[in-house]
Amino acid sequence: MTRRWFIGGLFTLLIVIFIGSVITGAYLFTQINMNEEFNSTKGPNKTYHIAVIVDGYHSTYSTQFKAGLDKAAAENDIALEYWDIKSNNIVEECLKQLDMAIQSKVDGVIVHAFNNEGFVEAINRAEAAGIPVVILNEDVPTSTRLTYVGINRYNIGARVAQIFQEQLPEGGNVALIEKNLYDKSVAVDNAEKVDLMLMGIQEVFSKYNTLNLSQIKYTDVGLLSAEAVTTEIINEENSIKGIFCADGQDTLGVLQVLTDFNRLNDVVIIGFDDLPEILT
Repeated sequence: MTRRWFIGGLFTLLIVIFIGSVITGAYLFTQINMNEEFNSTKGPNKTYHIAVIVDGYHSTYSTQFKAGLDKAAAENDIALEYWDIKSNNIVEECLKQLDMAIQSKVDGVIVHAFNNEGFVEAINRAEAAGIPVVILNEDVPTSTRLTYVGINRYNIGARVAQIFQEQLPEGGNVALIEKNLYDKSVAVDNAEKVDLMLMGIQEVFSKYNTLNLSQIKYTDVGLLSAEAVTTEIINEENSIKGIFCADGQDTLGVLQVLTDFNRLNDVVIIGFDDLPEILT
């Protein structure tokens, strides 16, 4: 049987993100400098101090991303302070660093954000203090953020579902594996309701009678977590036909388990990331 595992099924989107990461820095600072109140508080020859708060485990914030920021910073007399957060409690830690940035009275903040009440409150507090905030990762539309720079998770989910339809014309059950980025005290059902990627998958699947999203699993940081979740998926449903991993490290973990189970030829894998191991 022809090998059917499908790693990197979103090449078109990845290319856009890959190229976009180089120019994102320039775009972010253009957006900040367009804020009249922000510019009026500093003379053109003075250095701005910008805090950059990102997920240290997320490959989106690669050397290319930072190179774009550094280039724009050098051209605009901006001092950058990078805070790479590496924690299982990424939401809480990003909020803590955002609060520290506000207390430090920086001139602006670029932050890996989540659409929840904590970030709405913190962003509004920053803006009230005259600190413009640029949002990455998830938009927080009900806040007073300056702008959002990121991907459309709904479109990604819809594209994933379309690829599954193409690769599995006979139909079958598929599973979604995504990072657990929500407060542990919040029920999984609540997390699912605000996941636009999941919504995109489900709405496209609803157009077909052959595909079904039978399992949704959440992982913590590290390959071992993804391997444990994949083993659980196979044990619960040996006939699973496809797995979508919304994280690069998770994709590698899933690939390892399917290799161990000798299932690479009959399970379609779609991985979303630009890790070298996935692109090659």
